[in-house]
Amino acid sequence: MFTRMLGSLIAVIAFITIYSVAAEAACFADPIATADVGRWTSGQLSTSRPATLSTLAGMRCDVAHLANDTETRIVATIRSANSFELRRAGVDARIRYIASSDRDNAHRITQGGSIEYTNAILQKLSVRTNGKAIAIPIRFLGFQGTGLPAGTYSDELTIEWHWRTCEDVEASTSVCRAHSDGTAITTLKLSMEVEARPPVVTMAVKTVFGDRGGTSSQVPSAPYRIMTVTVVNPDVVPIDADSILLNVPVDQIMMVSDQIEGIKAIEVLRGAEDGMHVSYRGLRDPSDDVECTLDGKDWTLQPTDPSQVRFVRIRVRGTLQPSKTVVVALVGEAR
Repeated sequence: MFTRMLGSLIAVIAFITIYSVAAEAACFADPIATADVGRWTSGQLSTSRPATLSTLAGMRCDVAHLANDTETRIVATIRSANSFELRRAGVDARIRYIASSDRDNAHRITQGGSIEYTNAILQKLSVRTNGKAIAIPIRFLGFQGTGLPAGTYSDELTIEWHWRTCEDVEASTSVCRAHSDGTAITTLKLSMEVEARPPVVTMAVKTVFGDRGGTSSQVPSAPYRIMTVTVVNPDVVPIDADSILLNVPVDQIMMVSDQIEGIKAIEVLRGAEDGMHVSYRGLRDPSDDVECTLDGKDWTLQPTDPSQVRFVRIRVRGTLQPSKTVVVALVGEAR
């Protein structure tokens, strides 16, 4: 019984001791901090700059320990895992940026360099928590990159902190009578999401009354309906290969078939010179790049009657380069 009580007493004393040390600590470090720059397109990062991001560096110091004397100071030594570049794993693409300790970028942070926060600087920091502690900020700006594939880009900053703060202040004179030293390491993970600028898709449809004289082998003699789907890549990076998938509604006065008087019902009108193409061997051929459906949901339809086709899905093969266009035509009989 006595042994149990003694153990409990020791535990309580240990808790009080630990709590007292933590309560009296001058500075507190958050081991891991994160900062999100937001979502941007490659085009925006090549022609403009995201706004400056201001975030906390993971260090907070009690205002009561920041006495107005020459010895009070905090020093941060910073190293970037990617030399101040955001990078995406497995891709040779990067976003350069600048890190700074102040809003005017007067104190730019360099690899392995140190920033010293003197007492005068600490008193000017505007970031405060509960009015009792100063949280040290860090700022990121000047983000720039070109030809960036979509994805998450990141960097990791390791910050080694050394500080000297006032342990005992003379109440009558406000002079620091004793100082204390401390160290800590924090990690700041910085990330940005690069989005692909989506392609611009437009559709047009018209009825053509054909070559009544039958003099052209490229134009059906009977009236026909032609729908064109135009895809433009407005981004500064290519659209991923074989990723263009067109869902084309077939109107009520159009009937799609395998071909019309020897002319393919689906083909690329523009973009073939850039390697864009569509394989089409017929509505009932499951191995080509064209599928059809009646309800827009079941794409396994292999129609014996072309009038059953109300939607056509076309996969365009090839890589659509920046500022390039591909035009796909869907031709059917006009009913």
